[in-house]
Amino acid sequence: MELDKEASAAKEDRDAGNELYSAEKLALSDTIKAIDDATTILKGTRSDTDTGLLQARSQVSNLLVLLGYRATAAQRESLQAFADPKERPDFKAEGDEEKHVKGYAFKSDSVIELLKELSLKFQDELIASNEAETNAINAY
Repeated sequence: MELDKEASAAKEDRDAGNELYSAEKLALSDTIKAIDDATTILKGTRSDTDTGLLQARSQVSNLLVLLGYRATAAQRESLQAFADPKERPDFKAEGDEEKHVKGYAFKSDSVIELLKELSLKFQDELIASNEAETNAINAY
């Protein structure tokens, strides 16, 4: 009788642990995919700046929600600055605009590197979570 109660309690604990693991695994997998998607879109903006940059900003903005507390404040600020840049004021100067407009220079390398760093961090967390779940199953 006593052993049945202990076995039942152990099974309930294991099931609860498995539910937490499943939720954590899904969240980490979704975050890694979102980071990889944002990186791919950003790399594409090197040649296609018309819609690519807007897509990249939107993707990074959505990614900020997934990152939550797992990214440092500096990382979040850097991504937020990219996702929501400050608007430039309209200038009312007249003249030859063509002479004063510079060509587009790709400036998102630091954001791409930050995203790669975050992807590796979340992959490491996923591996650690998988190892912990394997150990818990073996201990059960």
